[in-house]
Amino acid sequence: TEEDCTVSAATCSAKAKCQYCRTEYGEPDATKHNFVAATGICTICSTQAQAKVENIYYATLDEAVDAWADNTTLTLMDDVTIDHAGYIIMGNGLTLDLNGKTWLSTNKAGIPLDLSPHDAPDSTVRALLITDSSAGGTGRIESESKYAILASAGHTILEKGTLVGGISVSAFTGIV
Repeated sequence: TEEDCTVSAATCSAKAKCQYCRTEYGEPDATKHNFVAATGICTICSTQAQAKVENIYYATLDEAVDAWADNTTLTLMDDVTIDHAGYIIMGNGLTLDLNGKTWLSTNKAGIPLDLSPHDAPDSTVRALLITDSSAGGTGRIESESKYAILASAGHTILEKGTLVGGISVSAFTGIV
């Protein structure tokens, strides 16, 4: 009977299902992956996470950037191509670990990382540290537009990795 139905949650590739009568409900939930910590690959659908913030894996870079907060590290888990204008990044103590991967922006008018509306009133606060933890140090941010990064407040430190496209420092008061 309907009173006996206990519905399990939908996963990335399966609808929610009654554990009693096996009736399916709704649609699969593309956000419900089960990523393996060591690899970032979903055990259900084999999707490779594009990025992680600290120890939480995200199927898309958009989701990871939305979760990126003060004093956290966003690590690329796969090569990523974006075709939109890029991301406006606000926060303090942010670290981007390229992890030997490439972040490519194909939008000719876009800038992959825009730090222009940085919310730190003191330009001595580090806004963004870009590094590459991979053994080969082959990580890169590449843009088909003129600039890979727009920075006009705080610090942007490129510790390890490659920028292809340059940095715009319009009205910049910090350190690049």
